[in-house]
Amino acid sequence: DYDLKPREKAFLRAFGSTSKDKCVMIGDNYLKDFCGALNVGSNALHFNPSSDFTRGKQMIKRISEIKERY
Repeated sequence: DYDLKPREKAFLRAFGSTSKDKCVMIGDNYLKDFCGALNVGSNALHFNPSSDFTRGKQMIKRISEIKERY
């Protein structure tokens, strides 16, 4: 389907009238959510509570970390 993530149309629909550089995609699927958002020029955080490692600023293990990043 052409309007599902990680396709650009899905992200643009989610952004609505908000500029994509003002949006942050927070998702648990690395390819569909995180990489998909970055590919359309948006900000993104990969939510992975079970990870034993971090990817710097772009991975969070707890939702409370969002405020620390943005």
